[in-house]
Amino acid sequence: MGLNAANEVAVDQFRAEKIDFPGIWQCVATVMDAHPVVLADTPDLVVAADRCARETASALCIREIAVNFPE
Repeated sequence: MGLNAANEVAVDQFRAEKIDFPGIWQCVATVMDAHPVVLADTPDLVVAADRCARETASALCIREIAVNFPE
């Protein structure tokens, strides 16, 4: 679920032309490396993992935009 959430955020940023294509997999890989794999056996854990992955991916995309596409 973290993989899917991170991918959705990264693809949205790519489609908005805010990150480049390789930025998608770089973002997803970084998010997956940053978070431990845990058994999400309750709805609350699923929602928490999804939220955490989305927040991390969003922060990474913002950082990549600032570095690769300065104003």
